[in-house]
Amino acid sequence: MLEVTIDTLKKGRITAHQFLIAELLSRSNIVVLKDYLILSNSEESFPADLENLEKAGYISYNKDNPKDFLNIRVHPLFFKEIANGDYFEELFMNFPLKVVRTNGVSDFLRTEKTYCKNIYDARVARNKQKHDHIMRCLKKEIEIREKENSMAYMKRLSNWLASQEWKSFEDRLDESVLAKHEANKYGTDLE
Repeated sequence: MLEVTIDTLKKGRITAHQFLIAELLSRSNIVVLKDYLILSNSEESFPADLENLEKAGYISYNKDNPKDFLNIRVHPLFFKEIANGDYFEELFMNFPLKVVRTNGVSDFLRTEKTYCKNIYDARVARNKQKHDHIMRCLKKEIEIREKENSMAYMKRLSNWLASQEWKSFEDRLDESVLAKHEANKYGTDLE
């Protein structure tokens, strides 16, 4: 099911059709997107739709090859728009879709959406500061795991929420700030 408000469409100056395209891209649902473009007779207008989505700040893509679906990048601004006040939706859309485990098997991380939403709503209770903090922790975890090549160990969203995994990365949020501060301090002390 897809929900979108007229205000969201107006704000981005996009059509419901373009919103659906961005939504399918954000979910990496390329097969369904291709089928939709064929069924809606909109394959010809697809490059123009992408251009409009890019103007709205929702995506970036290769203009020389607009049908290179795997290289169309959906921007965080789109995730914020679709969240539309629902903090869980923003978390859900920013959480990695899948990882390849150490045994080489792909594992989908965004499972049990209703269960996860219930856990998240209970933990966050519509508190924007708490939500923003969890989002910063998630982004830091992804950044660290990508740098350390350990995405294979990322928990599924349901386990991540139940174990409050973001707390494992709270202390590391300040690492980059402390490193910058220490770097700026070097050579400034007098003895």
